[in-house]
Amino acid sequence: MCLSTVYLESKGPQNLLMEEAASIAIEQDTITITTLFGDRKDLSGFSLSEVNLLEHYIIVKRHGGAHG
Repeated sequence: MCLSTVYLESKGPQNLLMEEAASIAIEQDTITITTLFGDRKDLSGFSLSEVNLLEHYIIVKRHGGAHG
């Protein structure tokens, strides 16, 4: 099974947002990350910065002062 870890882009070490992400949906300015068990995180004002399918990680970045 290929699940990914999602991190928040930062100047220092990257911050873990969610482990074992199974799907990501993007609608307007909201990214919705969901695990196989249905745990869900909605990130408003974020965009994808990097998706590495071989290493199983995703990095998102925040726009301006928005919080998710």
